Amino acid sequence: MYLPGQVYIEKKKFSKALSFLEKAVKEYKVSHSCGTGFNRQQNQYRFFYAACYDGLGKYKDVVKLLLPECLNWDDKFVIRAIKKLFTQQEINKYLAMAENSISF
Repeated sequence: MYLPGQVYIEKKKFSKALSFLEKAVKEYKVSHSCGTGFNRQQNQYRFFYAACYDGLGKYKDVVKLLLPECLNWDDKFVIRAIKKLFTQQEINKYLAMAENSISF
């Protein structure tokens, strides 16, 4: 699926890509006959927004947009954003807290 403004992402013109995407999403409402099509479209939009935010250095927006929905994917945008927002010590601390909170 080719998304509006994707060529701007490839050219690293992230502000222009974001502007184009926002206009397209607002202007062209897409309807699907089933939830699967709608969810696929929303996932595509979500990752396109994430690519724009990542390119603009808006790492908090990437995390806010993609977590927790993307936890079952190995997503480069979330990984990069987490590494930009937190030190390795903080990441390790939060991972340990998460592991300790698991109960069976």
